[in-house]
Amino acid sequence: MNTQQLQCFCSVAEHLNFTRAAEELYLSVPTVTHHIQSLESELNTTLFVRSRHAVSLTESGVTFYADAKDILSKIEISKVHVISKDEEALKVVHIGLTSGAELPFLESKLKNLSAAHPSAIPEITIDSYENLIRMLKNHQLDLMLASKFMLRNYPDMYFSKFYTYKTCVILPINHKFAKKNEISVSELENERLIVLQSKEIPYSIQKQSKNPEIFSNRDYMTIAQSSSMSCLTLAYAGYGFAILPEFYIPSDINERGMTTVPLKETGLDDYGVAALQKNALVTAFYSA
Repeated sequence: MNTQQLQCFCSVAEHLNFTRAAEELYLSVPTVTHHIQSLESELNTTLFVRSRHAVSLTESGVTFYADAKDILSKIEISKVHVISKDEEALKVVHIGLTSGAELPFLESKLKNLSAAHPSAIPEITIDSYENLIRMLKNHQLDLMLASKFMLRNYPDMYFSKFYTYKTCVILPINHKFAKKNEISVSELENERLIVLQSKEIPYSIQKQSKNPEIFSNRDYMTIAQSSSMSCLTLAYAGYGFAILPEFYIPSDINERGMTTVPLKETGLDDYGVAALQKNALVTAFYSA
């Protein structure tokens, strides 16, 4: 077993696509396939189920992925850190985010983790909601930040709340609506709305709305984006009003000449950490 075999395996496991893995590693597809086959032969097990249209991890593949990622992470970290024999074995904690906007909030949580587990090294992945959920279910992530609404289809998943948030309209600070306590969508019928694509992040103002019919004729006035940062950038540039949950809204928004007003049609929801089950690392991560 060698490093390149592990790199090929982890890349294919993350992309579930041999071609994308080959592109990422600057190798040919036959080379990646050879390394996977050699690894399977050495381990005497099948790591992937292959068909003409899809690639998926076997149960053995899911189990081996966590070990392989830890091995590769230790190799990289050991290049710049000398680990004492007396220290606790290194543990990589894989954390998923749906937006870079969550990074400032993550900082305080990582301090908790560092204090409780000094040898735990975070590895942060920013990806689409669908990919993160798949990685979490396949044990490729230890935890992810999410809203309770995002997890509505996974009732068995462990969730711990950080705080309750509102959905807000982001608009210029000098706009006539800026000082309102809340804004109804009906008041925005002449405004262009900038929203998140539900495939990337299942945060649909229409699905959460108490009166979804009011959105039915708004397609031509809506700009859908794949990230919260894109929504904010377009709002800053004057393309319309962004609608985002509070946990995607940076604290310096007023310095950009913008402000937020809660959207009337959407209720409160919880934001926190999600994991397959409660454990010591998750507890340390969210503890105050």
